[in-house]
Amino acid sequence: MSAQVVVIGAGPAGLMAAECLARAGVAVDVYERMRTPGRKFLIAGRGGLNLTHSEPRPGFDARYGARQREIAALLDAFGPEAMRAWADELGAKTFVGSSGRVFPEAMKAAPLLRAWLERLREAGVRIHTRHRWTGWSADFSHLVFDTPEGAREVRADAIVLALGGGSWAKLGSDGAWVPLLAARGVEIAPLKPSNCGFEVRWSDRFRERYAGEPVKSVALRFGDTHLHSEFVISVYGVEGSGIYALSAPLRAAIEREGAAVLYVDLAPARSAEWLEAQIAHPRGSRSMASHLQSRIGLR
Repeated sequence: MSAQVVVIGAGPAGLMAAECLARAGVAVDVYERMRTPGRKFLIAGRGGLNLTHSEPRPGFDARYGARQREIAALLDAFGPEAMRAWADELGAKTFVGSSGRVFPEAMKAAPLLRAWLERLREAGVRIHTRHRWTGWSADFSHLVFDTPEGAREVRADAIVLALGGGSWAKLGSDGAWVPLLAARGVEIAPLKPSNCGFEVRWSDRFRERYAGEPVKSVALRFGDTHLHSEFVISVYGVEGSGIYALSAPLRAAIEREGAAVLYVDLAPARSAEWLEAQIAHPRGSRSMASHLQSRIGLR
């Protein structure tokens, strides 16, 4: 008789775990607290669904910072090219954007998710929605789920926890699983954002004029890390892909020192000497803003 495995959480991690188990001939039931699977996946896809990055390894591995040695073994089994091949199998052909990031040609998550769920159903994976995991039965022999029809107990030979973090409670990632596991003696590292924006004390004038504006084709430097990317000026500070790529070391510096300084090169393709010469050119009656736009293309 096949082993019965329960996967708790129907986000990308849970669905991928279910797919791998089903391919190995294991009977899989996925339990999800939300009304539909992949809710956060769909919301993230509104920005184009960045699946991976085209940067060759080992440069790609370095994006994982201090964890790159452990992550490298996982990437050996399922790396960026394997991710693109997986999406292609589901009919979601991909392309490499100007930033090096990889997106589906449709620039949407919904078609990919629909095809994925259909393939899982064909493989025999059963997905149960509106099932919120609340812990174990009194004798710990069964999992307990809260459902619209009341409490439900489920037996499993093995359990895969794919519960997400605590980043988006509205979409199911509320960290409610932390006390459940802690009560069983499982050591839990404090939840921290893996990708996050940061607060900057903008002036009122700057905030009113530029909040929401993208800053593209720039170079960012923090410590020994340099990268060409982009970011967005927000009401509270900065966010976007370039900021997210540096969020771990920035967060660590803020925790350690209370603040962090990020250096931004607005014209990375130009030398300092060229910029100095252009800025020193007489600007006449033009404002400095007009002068910078005219001479070096900086708005």
